[in-house]
This record gives sequence, C-alpha cells and structure tokens, in this order.
Amino acid sequence: MAGDINDAFIIQYESEFSHALQQTESMLRSTVWQNLGVVGSQVRFPVMATVSSTKNRARHNILSGDGDAHSNATATLSNYEAFRFIDSLDEFKTNISLRQGYTESIVAELNRNMDNEIITAMNTTYTSEGSAAAMSKARMAGLREIAGEQNWSSTQGWHFAVTPAIFSDILQLTEVSSGDYSEKGNFEGIRRSVNVYGIHVMEVPELDNFIVSASNHYGYFYAEKSVGLGIGRDITPKINYSPAHNADIVLGEMSTGAVTIQQTGVYRVSVNGL
Repeated sequence: MAGDINDAFIIQYESEFSHALQQTESMLRSTVWQNLGVVGSQVRFPVMATVSSTKNRARHNILSGDGDAHSNATATLSNYEAFRFIDSLDEFKTNISLRQGYTESIVAELNRNMDNEIITAMNTTYTSEGSAAAMSKARMAGLREIAGEQNWSSTQGWHFAVTPAIFSDILQLTEVSSGDYSEKGNFEGIRRSVNVYGIHVMEVPELDNFIVSASNHYGYFYAEKSVGLGIGRDITPKINYSPAHNADIVLGEMSTGAVTIQQTGVYRVSVNGL
C-alpha cells in the first residue's frame, strides 16, 4: 500500500540515526554531571556544603563541625524536536540519500541545543573571572590558579568552553602549537579540543550567551561537577508517514535541561581583541 513504512525502512533509519549520533556528539555533555532518565519536568542536583576537619580531638570530647544546611540546584527540562519531510520522489529524482543527510543534520541540531542548554545555565549563574582582556599565556595560567584557589578537585575535569575565535587565539600560544611543549607536536587533521596547563579547552560553535560583540566573546571555565545536566528523554529517532504531505517525516526528539550547581565552580571569561 502506498505510504506504508516497512520495518526494514525503520531499522535502516534508526541505524543511520544511531551512527550519526555517535559521529556528531555534543561537545559539552561529557564534561558535566549527568542525571539520566529524569521523570517529570525538573531535576534537582545537591549543592554540597564545605567540609572541615578536627585535629587531635581530645578523648571523649564531642565532635563538632559545620552545620550548613544542604540545598539543591534545580534544572527545568525543555523539549526539543527537529524534523524534515522526505518525499520519496525527490530521493528518486536527485539520486541522493536525503534521509541520511537530514539524519545527520537533525542529530547535529539537537546536540547544539543540548550544548546551548549548558552554556545558558552557566551564563545564568557564574563568577566573573575579571574584566575583558586578550587571551594570553598568563591568562591561561591564571585560570589554573583560580582552580587551585577554589580547591577544585584534581580528579574531576577542568574545562574551558570557548568560541572558534578564542580557540584560534589559544592555538597561537607557543606552549600549545610547538613540539617543544607537546608530545604530539603541531596539530594534524581536525581537532576541536586541546589540553593547556591541564585545562581541557573546547571549541564550541557560537551559541547564545557567547557573543558580546564581534571583537568580544565569552568563554566559560568550569569544574565538571559544578554544572548539572538532566535528561528526561535522550536524543531519540522517530519516523512516520504523513498522508497530508505525501511524505515520510523523520525526526529526532529529546527533553533536557541544565543548571549551575556551584557558582564558584563556573567562571565567565571575557575575551576581547578578537
């Protein structure tokens, strides 16, 4: 029957979707605290209080310590859907796999949405690194100093999400590009991240809350567990036939939201001279 979608078509689409998802992943998802399988429209992440210790407590003395109340940071989930209609006659006439091309575009769009949720959360609650200034070796070292002063855990990742323009400036630092400072030497192929002074620097597309002006962009320096990402529905494929359009509709959907958990674990860095 015309318009039917058979099992083989669905399996092929889901396979293509899964492959595209593996190849076009979110830049930031793996760098934050994830809570999967969230039920409802919100998810809460615990805000941990500071911990102090007692030295040489006298025998039988009562333990005393901080009585800070625990609190939560709440992320509200948003629903995202990305779709395209595919006319089988178009595929036949163009001899191009439109389904595969749109699958990759849908996955990339949803991953950008996820990254944007994380960036928006950090831009909502953060600590300022300082006034706008050019990117430099001293400034990169200053970020590492911030991590030390705030006692960020060395077992968690320290990440710096930046625009392509900031990333380009960082790549021009001798300590990054020269083989004298790197086991791998100069860059080969396409790389969108680099380790600088133990900081994982990532080039992220120019999403919301990144751009102040053409020459002034924001970057976000953060500790891994200082930002929470809740996922109610992970990026999932669907395919249906639309009689009204006489076309197959291929789509991806997800439900996700992010929040800054520790304000002193997120620093917004203003970079100018770009």
